[in-house]
Amino acid sequence: MFRGVTLHEPLTNVSAIYIMDTSYRGWEERVRVEVGELYEEGGVYFLAESVEEADA
Repeated sequence: MFRGVTLHEPLTNVSAIYIMDTSYRGWEERVRVEVGELYEEGGVYFLAESVEEADA
């Protein structure tokens, strides 16, 4: 589950995604997570404040 999402592109027909902690970049404090397509160059889909594992 992602919280505080800033949407760039919708997730459609995606085979694999990456979830990366971006706090090391020193960006604004509320942007901590980047999500994108694993096998695409520059495939960032959205930024979020946080992520947590949820039961399916």
